[in-house]
Amino acid sequence: MNDNTLTEVEEVRLSIILIILLFAFFGLLMIVSAIGMHERDSWMTRLILFVIGLCCMGLGGYLFYVYVFA
Repeated sequence: MNDNTLTEVEEVRLSIILIILLFAFFGLLMIVSAIGMHERDSWMTRLILFVIGLCCMGLGGYLFYVYVFA
């Protein structure tokens, strides 16, 4: 019997990996939106979005590295 279905452990692992990648993608979208702002008085908002986006991407990349390659 060789069926190509995932086991329950593989499904949970895949779900966790996808959530981690979604977190990193969310950070990327925050950075892109911060760069795309063109209002002159929004420098603090841009800075906050950029820093939070970098933190999300960094944490997502770290979690991906630890979870996948550990």
